[in-house]
Amino acid sequence: MKRHFLTAALGLCLLLAGAQSVMAAGFALYEWSARGNALGGTLVGRADDASAVAFNPAGITQIDGTQIQVGFSAISPMADLVYNGQSTKGADNTWLPPHAYIAHKLNDDWAIGLGVYSRFGLGTEYEKARWPGAANIYYAAIETVSFAPVLSYRLTDTISIGGGIEFVHVGLDMRKHVGSPAGPDGRLDASGDGVGFNFGVHWKPNDQWRVGLSYKSQVEIGASGTQKFNPAIPGVLPAKTGVSGTVVLPDMIAAGVTYYPMPNLSIEVGAMLTRWSTYNEFALEFDDPVAFSTEKVDEKTGTT
Repeated sequence: MKRHFLTAALGLCLLLAGAQSVMAAGFALYEWSARGNALGGTLVGRADDASAVAFNPAGITQIDGTQIQVGFSAISPMADLVYNGQSTKGADNTWLPPHAYIAHKLNDDWAIGLGVYSRFGLGTEYEKARWPGAANIYYAAIETVSFAPVLSYRLTDTISIGGGIEFVHVGLDMRKHVGSPAGPDGRLDASGDGVGFNFGVHWKPNDQWRVGLSYKSQVEIGASGTQKFNPAIPGVLPAKTGVSGTVVLPDMIAAGVTYYPMPNLSIEVGAMLTRWSTYNEFALEFDDPVAFSTEKVDEKTGTT
C-alpha cells in the first residue's frame, strides 16, 4: 500500500511540475517572491515564509524567530507584430521587479513584518521608425514600489488575522509620436504617491490543511510631471509643460487552500481577482495649452 501511494505521489509531482499560473494581468504583477514564482503564486493559503507580508499578512504568525528574504524576478516580454504586411519586433528588454521582506515573531500571538515589492508594472518598447503604432505609443514603462508594514495576531490556536498600511510610489515614462508615426516626438514623465491598506485571514485547522484569504485595497495616486515635444510647434506643442492628475489602482482579492498529504509534499489551489473594472483611465491635465487645449488627456491602458 505504501509503495502504491508513493508511486501515485510521484506521478502527481511530475504532473504538477508542468503546471503554471494563468493570469489576465493587465499591468498587475504577481511575482512577489522567488519561492512564490516557483510555486505559481500559491502562497495565500500556505503563507509560511516572510513573503506572506505580501501574499497574506496573517500567515507570519507561523514563522519562528526572524526571517529575511531578498530577491528579484526577471520578466522578458517578447512580441512580433505584423501590420499591413510590415513586421515589427519588440525590444529585447528585461525588467527586474525587486522584493525584500523581514518578518519577526514577537511572542506566541503577535508578529510583525515589512515588505518592499512591486504590485503593478509594465514595460514595452518598439522600434519607433518602423512601428506603425508609434502615434499611439512606442515606449511605455510603468514602475511601482510598495512599502508595506504589517502586524499579525493569532486569535485562536487555528485562526490568525493580519494587516497593515501600503505606501505606493508610481513612476511613468511614455513616449509616442504626435498625429502620425512621422510626427513630433512626445515624452511624458510623471510620478506620484498614494496610500492603501491590506488585510488577511489564515486558518490552520490541523497539520494537513491551511486556508487563506487576503485583500489589498485600491490606491489613489496623485501624479505630476512634465510633457515634452520635439520639435516644438509654437502655440500648438510647447517644448515643455507640466502635467498633473490622478489614477486609482485597482484592489485585489486572493484566496488559497493548501493540503499536505505528507510533511514534505503540499498542494495548493488558489485564485486572485484584480478588479480592473475600477480602473478606467489615467487622466492628466496640461499646465499650458497643447493642441489648443488644456483639457485632460486620457492615457489609457488596455486590460483583460
